[in-house]
Amino acid sequence: MMGRTATAIITFEGSYIPREVVFAGGVYRCFPHRPRAQFRTNCLAIGHRADVCQRSGQPRCPRCGQDITDIADHQECVARCTNCGGNHGADDITCEVRREADKAVRQMAYQKRVHQRNMLQKTQEENHKPLKIDHRPRSRSRVRGTERRSPSNARRSQSRPRLGGGSAVTATLQVGQPSVTPLHTTPTPKEAARSYRNILMHTKPKADTVYTTLTQARPAVTPPQPQEMETHTATTASTPLGSTENQEMEMHTAPTNSDVSPKPKRCRSLTSDSTTEMADLKLELQVIAQKQTELEQTIENAIQRKIEALIPAIVEKVIEILTPLIITQIRRIYKASQ
Repeated sequence: MMGRTATAIITFEGSYIPREVVFAGGVYRCFPHRPRAQFRTNCLAIGHRADVCQRSGQPRCPRCGQDITDIADHQECVARCTNCGGNHGADDITCEVRREADKAVRQMAYQKRVHQRNMLQKTQEENHKPLKIDHRPRSRSRVRGTERRSPSNARRSQSRPRLGGGSAVTATLQVGQPSVTPLHTTPTPKEAARSYRNILMHTKPKADTVYTTLTQARPAVTPPQPQEMETHTATTASTPLGSTENQEMEMHTAPTNSDVSPKPKRCRSLTSDSTTEMADLKLELQVIAQKQTELEQTIENAIQRKIEALIPAIVEKVIEILTPLIITQIRRIYKASQ
């Protein structure tokens, strides 16, 4: 197949093995590979390669296993296996020694595959394993320092705001030095909230100051006061029935036009603006339509010029193609007429 070998091992990607393979213009049948023990056809031994064979220059007969001095002497020799001593040739597949060797090789290959699979699975599990969080206990010196602190100092530290500039104070310990309780430790969440509350209470503006600033910033507008209604009294004369009595009537007069402020006249300005905008839009549409017609006309002219320029070349090409055909047709007609 390749060189002097009759078989070759091909590795496919995936679990599907095709039945046939095309190589170098030939179709070859494929079978699942089963590892076998190495068999040397020169010395008829099992388990070594040709490059390490000690009898490379002394071939043996595959039937009787004797050294070949003359091929004519081994035409009718008796079959004798050199490996198991059975009544068959050394290259026979049914040899027990050869079967045992093939079985051992397959077992070793299977164990190797299992080991590789286990190692791959272990590496994948280690890569996907979550990180461990190291929970280290606090140092004894820090715990003792917090216990020794008096309640007065604790109360004083709680009332004092320690958030200068918005950053917390931290303490670092170097290796090789004795652990010392830091002077300023990080405040607890309760201490931080209490200090923030104190700061806000000191910096909180009063309500009257806010009201004054708002009233100063906004101009004062006096609300319109309601107009007083005028009352008129009138005395009436005797009634049609003949009885006379004074009757008072209150007449509410409506406000005159002079008392009511005139409304701003904006309708005319709005209508004038809309009319001017409509006129501008109409002009723009007319200009766009004119430009579109000009563009279409220029495109048509360019296409027409291009076609006129290509007509001579097309005619020459057609003549060049048709002339040999016409000549051959004329020759055929001439020959047919003769």
